Amino acid sequence: MGKGKRKKTNDDVWVDPGVERIPNGPPTILMDEHGKETIHYWSPHRRREKRPTKSMDAGSATLPSLYESMGNEPPRPMEGEAGLDGFLPEVVANVGVQPAQKANPLPHSITATFVERWAQKLLDIFRSRETDPDIGTPCYNKPGHDPVDRPLQLWGAGLWPASFSRPQTAFTVHVLGFFSHLTFQAKTTAHDFYGTLRRITSNAFFEDVKDRYREFMTAHRQFNYVHTLKRFAFDVKKKLEAGCLALRCPACPHPDVNMDPNWRERPEKDRYKDALHYAKDGNFHLSQHDKKMDHADVPLMDGAAYYVHSDAYRDYLEKMNVYEGAQEETTTCSNFNALSDSYKGKIKTGQVGLSCTRHGFVLPCGTVDLHIGERYANVDYATLSGLQWFHSLHLLISSYDVNCKYGIHWWTRLEKIASLVPSVPGVTLAKEIWPAIRRCVPKWHLASHKGLCQWLFSFYYTPGVGNTDGESVERRWAVLNAIGRSVREMGPGHRQDVIDAHNSDFNAQKMFKIARHLQAKLKDAQTNSAKHRLQLDDLEATHRLNKSPLDEWKKEEAVYIAHIVNGDFDSQKMKNPYQPAADEVPTAQDVLAELKKKDAVQREKRLKLTGSKRKASALDDTAAGPPRRRGLGDLFVAAFDLERQQEALKEKVREHKKEPSSELYNRIEKERDALEGKLKDWSIWQEREMGAILTTMEDELDESVWPSSTAINPEEAAMLVPSSYPPVVREHPSFERFVSVERRLREAHAHDILRKVRQKLHYEAFYRSQNAGAFGQQARTRYTKLKATERTKIEVLRKEYEYVRVKAASLAPLGEPCELKALSDKDCMPPVIAEEKTGRRKETVSWIWRDKTFHGPALEKWALEAARVEWCRASARVARWGEEVEIVQEEMRRVQRFFKHWMEVWDVRAKVPCATLAQRGAAAYAAKQAAMYSRLLLNARALFPVAEHIQLPTPLLSPLSVSVADAVDNDGERNVVVPATDHLDVDEDVTMHDL
Repeated sequence: MGKGKRKKTNDDVWVDPGVERIPNGPPTILMDEHGKETIHYWSPHRRREKRPTKSMDAGSATLPSLYESMGNEPPRPMEGEAGLDGFLPEVVANVGVQPAQKANPLPHSITATFVERWAQKLLDIFRSRETDPDIGTPCYNKPGHDPVDRPLQLWGAGLWPASFSRPQTAFTVHVLGFFSHLTFQAKTTAHDFYGTLRRITSNAFFEDVKDRYREFMTAHRQFNYVHTLKRFAFDVKKKLEAGCLALRCPACPHPDVNMDPNWRERPEKDRYKDALHYAKDGNFHLSQHDKKMDHADVPLMDGAAYYVHSDAYRDYLEKMNVYEGAQEETTTCSNFNALSDSYKGKIKTGQVGLSCTRHGFVLPCGTVDLHIGERYANVDYATLSGLQWFHSLHLLISSYDVNCKYGIHWWTRLEKIASLVPSVPGVTLAKEIWPAIRRCVPKWHLASHKGLCQWLFSFYYTPGVGNTDGESVERRWAVLNAIGRSVREMGPGHRQDVIDAHNSDFNAQKMFKIARHLQAKLKDAQTNSAKHRLQLDDLEATHRLNKSPLDEWKKEEAVYIAHIVNGDFDSQKMKNPYQPAADEVPTAQDVLAELKKKDAVQREKRLKLTGSKRKASALDDTAAGPPRRRGLGDLFVAAFDLERQQEALKEKVREHKKEPSSELYNRIEKERDALEGKLKDWSIWQEREMGAILTTMEDELDESVWPSSTAINPEEAAMLVPSSYPPVVREHPSFERFVSVERRLREAHAHDILRKVRQKLHYEAFYRSQNAGAFGQQARTRYTKLKATERTKIEVLRKEYEYVRVKAASLAPLGEPCELKALSDKDCMPPVIAEEKTGRRKETVSWIWRDKTFHGPALEKWALEAARVEWCRASARVARWGEEVEIVQEEMRRVQRFFKHWMEVWDVRAKVPCATLAQRGAAAYAAKQAAMYSRLLLNARALFPVAEHIQLPTPLLSPLSVSVADAVDNDGERNVVVPATDHLDVDEDVTMHDL
């Protein structure tokens, strides 16, 4: 061979040319000018070996494609390969040359062939790696043993084959494990990781390194599947049990695993201690692009981890007709777009997932994909599937962004699902068998809801929820969104497997930290419970000195809580004690309705006097103009609307003066024409309603006092309402009715504006709090813009209020000053009474929140109402913190039982008789897992108060003990029993990756 170029490779990725023995050290590739390669490497015996080569031109051999090498058809050998000595001569000799014209199998057969033929064999070797002393050395065809398939020999040497018919590429177990940890921790994509490996090999000329990115993706997916089966002690099956490959939350209630032995006998008032807190939410970052892909690609862990089974879910969507004539679900009391279906270019628009609310663990089988938008049917299936293990509980506490609307027809939807798809878990259970469900809206989302929802579905005021915020699923999305740009380009099966793997790591990391997390929560809960109890005692003592009706308030709260606990609260008949009283000032519509009723009575009286027959001349007089059913109130309301249009047009004129443009000028002229026509119609209407009295008054008053509506531009024309006339006209006895009607409407209009200002201040405060907790410049910019938009709207409303206030003040008679106060910029501040955060410093409260009309006409009534709301909310805070203490203490006991349960389960698996090397490895791994759970249990008990310790068997399995004993069956066969394991750091697989 001529002198060639040397190319170093690392020990992470090694390209197997197909005929030499597998090396144990890093290879060196020699490549000549014709592209021929000679691979040198150091063997375990430190003997330099050289690959035997055949003289052939570069490119003369046809390499199999990925589909061929991993599909169902036998391998097609390279030209001149059959006569070579070396690797697997028995297998190579039996390989026939396939017809060149035979089509490759479908891509999805790669996954099917791997599962059916190779997965279990690779899993057995994986388990054997725990104890086999020959693992990692080139020990292929041992004397006296049957020949081993080439991919299995590779894996036995620590190399995962990228293909199985005739492997050409292999990846070390270390690089696959390292990438798993890196992608779980840093969310590194396979593309970036493999690109890094190529640069490490040759940074300047990485194109010289063969591109094995596609093979790496497939190999890691298969490796992760086999690794997951090993971690959960399952063999390969065509259909795994639902949720069998999912890691559960140690602190959540699991019947027959970690719950109190007497939990079923708890009194009803204490059942919240055993409740499951779960949250559901949609995520539209984890989408999938509608692109050319293998749509038949199935997930390897289908329905066994955190996703539902894809076939069952697809059948459900078809039978439920979810996307054909779907019901309109976008009408909610909130401003969310969660149910919107405006998603283009995506075959999957996102997912809906369930998490436990208190600890953030992903619930098994609680995740479904969305194809259009977040429909109730999608959420129903995720909820039913994720709750299938919790039907025996007494209480469920649900958190969902739109729970106020979602729960209304829950049972009706379940009846429909049961009639069409009875196989859905839990759908056929009777309503009486289902646990009671208390629905709440997450705390951060509650501010965007309206009216009654903010009190009925609040985590602050719902009994039994502790100090839960309901936002745990949002924290899960914050982690998973980092892989959104990667998974959206994957095939359906690969995407689901990757998301399941990240969910599993997410749960495992939380499990390792659960004990310290609960320790901190208990300390915080006990501190705040004592502090708020002291504050409530002082508040009650003050109210008793002031002779406040404290006993009535307590009775009102107790009745409310009893109805919530019993599930029979009716928001239409009962009052929520935590909700402030509604405004008692009539709105403009209330005043207008009252005026219409009076006008109707007057019309009825006239009709009785004049009879039903009318002359033709009378018909001619009323033919033009607005209908007669619209009276004086409608006239003034229409005038108010025209005034707003005039002000908006004036703003555009001012804008045009600052920055003239032809487009804006033409738009202004067009609006002027339209406004001028409206003003003419209104003038005719005004003449009809007020003309007779004005004509009479003209004879008595001087002509100079009458205002004129004539103007060059319509936006400058005066609206001839009573406030536009001079005092001498307004004070005339004949004009009193007009003045009274406008004054009432003006004052009602001013209070309507104040309501809008208060609402906008709530929104501004919400956006300010969101901005404070936002992460990243994009999120901060978004909330800053939203906050600025609300402030602009508030300023517009403030100016409108001032205009209306001046008009109303001009109509006030002598001796009766207008009660409307001036509204300045400083007055437009968020309310203190609506702030739930405790310990807030004293601040000045704007008059718009202290105005007696805000809660009633009497200041004393408002003060009493404010005192009642203040006491009820303080009482609720004390109750929630007290519940939090009890819940966390129960969670500590459940965590210990959970670790104890799985320690015992793995310990039993470690003590089974072992007849094969794979069984021995499985037993060793089980002992390692038992020791890990034992250590987690001991660590938890060291952090938890002694009062919360559960009783443990003596002696407890030591996490560091090592005891390997041999056993003999009845037939004399020598088997290995492994009751314990080595230290936790003996193998690289001891990390979280093995849970």
